[in-house]
Amino acid sequence: MQDKERTRVEPFIFIVLLFISIFCLIFNTTPYVRIFKNSVYYILYPSVSAASQLLDSSADISQNIKSLINVHQDNLKLKEINQELTDRLYNYQQMSAQYYGLIDFLKIDSIQLVQTVFASVTLREPSQWYQWIIIDKGTHSNIREQLPVELMDENGTLYALGRINEAQPNSSKVALITNPLSVVPVMVKDKNIYCLAEGANGPLLKITYIPMDADIREGDLLVVSNLSSVFTAGTPVAIVQSVSNTALLDSKVATARVLFSDADVNRVIVLVGREVNVAAQDKIAPVRPPRVQNAEAAPITNPQPQALQTPAAPPQAQARPRQQQRRRTSAPQSAQSAPNVQEQAALENANAQEREGR
Repeated sequence: MQDKERTRVEPFIFIVLLFISIFCLIFNTTPYVRIFKNSVYYILYPSVSAASQLLDSSADISQNIKSLINVHQDNLKLKEINQELTDRLYNYQQMSAQYYGLIDFLKIDSIQLVQTVFASVTLREPSQWYQWIIIDKGTHSNIREQLPVELMDENGTLYALGRINEAQPNSSKVALITNPLSVVPVMVKDKNIYCLAEGANGPLLKITYIPMDADIREGDLLVVSNLSSVFTAGTPVAIVQSVSNTALLDSKVATARVLFSDADVNRVIVLVGREVNVAAQDKIAPVRPPRVQNAEAAPITNPQPQALQTPAAPPQAQARPRQQQRRRTSAPQSAQSAPNVQEQAALENANAQEREGR
């Protein structure tokens, strides 16, 4: 009887054990099972090896708990960073909407953007070393004549090199600022002294039209003035090397060394200006992002700036069109009244002559 009952129960025990094994494998509860087994083994057979196995199992569990806590803390920090970035995006959308609103209010049709095109120097003839260079970019890269060509130093500062003289589909000819045909309006930085930098077919530029009383000295930096139609105002050009006090047409001259060397003229930057139609831009209305509801996360220290309202037209500006309309409507009336006054004056003169004749 007992054997028969055991044979009946054994399949159920096997199925239960198999189910427990599959459960442990699926939910990765092997460490917990191990620590439970070691605990039971230590209680039944206390020994040093059992205690060591129990401590090792508990160490794994504690390490997992620590990793969970660290992951939770990292999650809180990432939520804070996400909320801050969301607020910044909302601020950017608000400023973008206000910007386009002001553009529409001021009736500005287009704005000027600058696109940088990097090009390599493909030809530089020794006989015209300080006059021309050929680069490998042309009209297919939106390059056209009279665009500025500049170089970049190690600090990322752009300084003048030349201008596009001829543009072909895949190449362009650049006239350097050292070309004798080149003249760049410059000024002494921080001294408000305006003059001209003329090319001299060498590394030195001839600085002319310097006022006699100008305080220009050796080592002064010359930058492009706001009179240039090619380069951006403030672009570095050269450094003053010597100043001559000899008067030339009530002005003095100087020499300045360009900021680039022969080895630097390999890769150049062309500043391409392109017009962007503001009306064609997509005007995205800012949508207030939802705040992350997290009681444990620290509050954001970055305050939310107030949105600037688009200024409304003042009453005087609104009254101007009415006044102009009144003037326009009154103008024909005044024009019609002018001949009537002349006719009355002529009649009065005729009556006066008749009276004198009588």
